[in-house]
Amino acid sequence: MGVIQRQASRNVFVYGFSIILGIINNLFVYPKYIIIYGFLQTILSFVRLISPISIWGLDSVMNKYHAYFKDSESKRFHSLIINWFAIAFSIFSVLYFITIFIIENFNIGEIKNLSLITSNFKLIWLFVFCFSLLRLAYVYQIIKKYVALSTFYYKTLLPKIAIPGLLIIGAIFNWSKEEYLIGFILSCFITFILTILIGSKVKITEKLKPLIDIPKLNRTELLNYGTFGIFNSFTSLLAFSIDILLVGILISEEAAGLYAVFLFLANTIRIPLDSISTMLLPIIGSFWKDKDFDKISDYYKRTGNGLFLLTTGIFLMIILSLDDILLIMGKSEFTLLANYIILSISASIIIDSITSVNTHIIVQSDKYRWNLVFTVFLGIMNLILTYYFIVYVFAPPYQAVGAAISTSFSIILVNLAKTVFVYKHYKTHPFQKKMVITIGLGIIAYFLINFLNFTVYPWINLFIINGLVAVLFFLPGVFLKVSKDINEIATKYLKMLNININLG
Repeated sequence: MGVIQRQASRNVFVYGFSIILGIINNLFVYPKYIIIYGFLQTILSFVRLISPISIWGLDSVMNKYHAYFKDSESKRFHSLIINWFAIAFSIFSVLYFITIFIIENFNIGEIKNLSLITSNFKLIWLFVFCFSLLRLAYVYQIIKKYVALSTFYYKTLLPKIAIPGLLIIGAIFNWSKEEYLIGFILSCFITFILTILIGSKVKITEKLKPLIDIPKLNRTELLNYGTFGIFNSFTSLLAFSIDILLVGILISEEAAGLYAVFLFLANTIRIPLDSISTMLLPIIGSFWKDKDFDKISDYYKRTGNGLFLLTTGIFLMIILSLDDILLIMGKSEFTLLANYIILSISASIIIDSITSVNTHIIVQSDKYRWNLVFTVFLGIMNLILTYYFIVYVFAPPYQAVGAAISTSFSIILVNLAKTVFVYKHYKTHPFQKKMVITIGLGIIAYFLINFLNFTVYPWINLFIINGLVAVLFFLPGVFLKVSKDINEIATKYLKMLNININLG
């Protein structure tokens, strides 16, 4: 088994472990410390939003241009990273402190909770520094093919082990918000150290080369690509990460904490999509290389059809179990709010699952620049709509629903626009008649299960409801052969259990 296969198998384990931790945290930890959790999520969302500016697209440059440096030229590559980061972060720091000064000296109007940012601006600057280092260390180790462990540190250790750990320790010692934030920053820095040490042979004392001493590369080309990278990253974060930040700033920290928990429940529906997303790009790329449009169209339809079945089934499990999940959390008083938020976000995820190949088709085509246009439009629209819906449309206690609806509407609109774009230029779309079967099965399963009376024990209800969804939705979907891919996978696993049934 080669390096890539070994790392892929380990990454599956890391991904599964991360999901389990996320479920445990959102059921048992975050609801108990919802206000401070909302505070940390608001700060983290802000740091994630501005951190691409602090490195000026260096992560994108590293991903694209690392192949230009041979092993014997590793010092030059390290010099590029260190010098670029030093210059970029220095410029960012000047702009950051000027911006904070302007905000503090002007009327901030209805942004009543912006003091979350301004009162902690020095610590946030330090947080951006550590988080940017961690991001670069993660990208560096991915380039070096240390995928599993670096992914664990970056996507599991910090957000799903450090945060709940800090919440528990802070509650024991009665920490202030500032102390929580300091603990979070230290956790980020420790994670950076652990990440950079993975298989690293870099000597801290090695003599670095000047930034201009870069082989076979044009500095203008690097800067242009870095600028493209920062623009793409920033607008993507506006599109997909601005909601928690605005909920925290415009409403309250408690609202941000609740929104983050409900968002996690909704994003559980994305598990099938996220699990194959890294595989989609090279597959579509190989089809583009061979100019095999028939295979692109076939893969487009098959992927959308299979993901639609899976995401709809998981959605049924979440929405039908929601009352019991909230009872376990001890947050049953927020049932209506949770339903609105999860329904809104789930709608965009299900549409995204059907049309997910759109992005990969556009990115791999000669019209790849249009993907940035769509992303910029999505980011700007989501920012404007989220602010407008929270401040002017929805009244307390349902203001956070405005963030969910605006995000969902923006994502659905842009995905449909991409679908029209792909159909116009390549005469293919993801929709199939078999999707009607999925919709029908979903409606039948929902009403049958929704009208049943369950026990007073929420844990038992979860098992019963999930089992009923499997029997009333997934099982008929398999026997009706809604998705060829899912049936092939089911046949494979049945054979592993010595059950020779061909469901294909």
